[in-house]
Amino acid sequence: MPLSLSKNILNYTTTKNYKKFIYYAVITIIWLSFIFYNSSLNGIKSTVESNSYTYILAKLINRFTGGDIYSLQKSLTFFVRKCAHFTSYFILMVFCFLALKNIIADKKYLIISAILFCIYAAATDEFIQLFSDGRSGNLIDVLIDTLGNLSAIFLIGIINNLNKHKNAYL
Repeated sequence: MPLSLSKNILNYTTTKNYKKFIYYAVITIIWLSFIFYNSSLNGIKSTVESNSYTYILAKLINRFTGGDIYSLQKSLTFFVRKCAHFTSYFILMVFCFLALKNIIADKKYLIISAILFCIYAAATDEFIQLFSDGRSGNLIDVLIDTLGNLSAIFLIGIINNLNKHKNAYL
């Protein structure tokens, strides 16, 4: 459906909604800064950071399976790093959605705006890594980040539908 001038896309709302927008926009910017900071770490620092998590996970798994912790840690590294991408962008989408829903009234444009913002952030994240020693930008990571974004939108949709049905029966 084409955009018409009479359609109210922007939510010209109360001061309360504007304050909510500012609150969640600041949280979104802080979270995005955290993501970009991690992208700016050189390869060695990034590896040390992710190895601390993989070591803890390997120790936990080793309690149940036995075997060599360091071999297990090495095999978990890829999984942990990709889960970090997915989770970081899942969280970013939640914050971004919470901010934008206070200024964009049309749900379709709200979702599209949030998705485009988060995809742009993911591409920028990988671009930053091109300038970090020992790191490289990776299109696969942008796709994993986007999957995290879409998963967050999907979960938000499920929660909204459950809340509608719950409120309908009250």
